[in-house]
Amino acid sequence: MKIDESKLPKLLELVSFLSLSFVFTTFFCVLILEFNMVDRWKYPIDYFIGLLVFLNFAIGCVGTSVLFCNLSAVRSLRPDFALLVFICWLPVAILQYVYGVQNFSFAPFNDIITNTANPPQFRLSRSERQLHVGGFDLWGALQASDKIAAHPGISSITFLALPDLVYECALRTAYAQLEGHYQGSSSQSF
Repeated sequence: MKIDESKLPKLLELVSFLSLSFVFTTFFCVLILEFNMVDRWKYPIDYFIGLLVFLNFAIGCVGTSVLFCNLSAVRSLRPDFALLVFICWLPVAILQYVYGVQNFSFAPFNDIITNTANPPQFRLSRSERQLHVGGFDLWGALQASDKIAAHPGISSITFLALPDLVYECALRTAYAQLEGHYQGSSSQSF
């Protein structure tokens, strides 16, 4: 794919612009999801990020082929082009690192029942499944004053004890209630 010297600067400019715009848009959308700025169930931003990652992959492939086939001309015209191509591959590498291609499946599933004869196999370890999947709730902290103004009848609870002591008491109370629940249910006869 040797490109004519007269067309190469225009092609490098186009690929550079596309790579920068796709990478910027991808990371901007990921930040929107991480800070919970939009409702994932209302807006299909996940599919849009998937499309952007695919476009980053396509531009990375085009940029890599242009770079390797015209290495000396690209070096003289745009020495930063190799870095731009590398940055284009970052969303693809991050997607693979975070989710892994092996975890994508378009097979139909049923959430209502589980087949007990052939239960589904987990693809992630127990610790990975139990990690917190939500992002940092920035807007929840910013909307606290709105929630207080909307419900003025609900007052705050103030304890005259250290937070660690209150936490420990709450844990002990919860454990005691759980033990009482389990002991009460085991004493019943059927």
